Amino acid sequence: MKIGKIIKVNKDENGNILSIEVEKEHSGTHNNGYIFKDFEAYERSLDEICYVPEYCSVNENNETLDFYTHRDFLELCGGQEEIASMLFEMVDWQYPETLIEELFENE
Repeated sequence: MKIGKIIKVNKDENGNILSIEVEKEHSGTHNNGYIFKDFEAYERSLDEICYVPEYCSVNENNETLDFYTHRDFLELCGGQEEIASMLFEMVDWQYPETLIEELFENE
């Protein structure tokens, strides 16, 4: 399943992703977020872009600067695959870091 689509990926001379052009779609959840989320990319590769939050940073060309890969979710979860997968499933408009803070806010 995919929500939204990546239009263009801008890389430097070493192949590092600098920015992307993305077309976001409504997440379909009660939070009404407009995002890019690619479940197949998450499963397929550690380094393929799989998530872009609603209020991401953009440059002067309106290119997206904030995006996440499977590897990013793993790093946020201390290398714990099961928790990283749960976090990926749960994000529906916000930054993953924000969702982690919200989940542990009451503890």
